[in-house]
Amino acid sequence: MASVQANWQPIRYVLGVFNSDRITEDFFMTSKFRGYNSFFIKYLDKNRNKIIIEKYGGIHLSTSFRCHDWLSDALGKVWLHEVNPNIVIPISDSITNACGSKATFASTHNSDLEKIGPFFLEIWAQ
Repeated sequence: MASVQANWQPIRYVLGVFNSDRITEDFFMTSKFRGYNSFFIKYLDKNRNKIIIEKYGGIHLSTSFRCHDWLSDALGKVWLHEVNPNIVIPISDSITNACGSKATFASTHNSDLEKIGPFFLEIWAQ
């Protein structure tokens, strides 16, 4: 359904106030889930090989997703919080309608993603 390049970055602050934990550009509209039953997040390395926890010594690979907010990333509504890759998630109306007409982006406070370097984040639905 969607693919984007991701790269862990430290949390950004402006004047001491949390501003962003974004690791991707805006890339997915939740309304695209209409007609599907479930989805999962997949990470791929730069060679497009699947990234799995076991391959990286059991590090924590969860990602959160926020709805775009024009004023600040920090004000973006959290769509999904700390989702692990390769876990099937049922699609409900609340998931489909969470962001309305706004695109989502991946974000994280999880510094373990720093250990895998730049990667591709994909959303698959069934």
